[in-house]
Amino acid sequence: QTRSSGINAEYAEHLKNTGRVELPSWCDLVKTAPHKEMCPYDQDWYYIRAAAVARKVYLRPGRGVGGLSKAFGTKAHRG
Repeated sequence: QTRSSGINAEYAEHLKNTGRVELPSWCDLVKTAPHKEMCPYDQDWYYIRAAAVARKVYLRPGRGVGGLSKAFGTKAHRG
């Protein structure tokens, strides 16, 4: 594991244990990207993604939706 993935995993565990982040009802049905075919296998994927987004925003406070879409998004193939 790299340092960032270890930090993300620890923070995801913290988010899960504190109960401050509520899972939406649709989180077991949704894909994480347009190019994915299935939902994630890991049941804690929502906490891991929330921890990763929180870390990105913490490292660069001015980062907005565009910066997060660059970090977590992909190009959509429409044809």
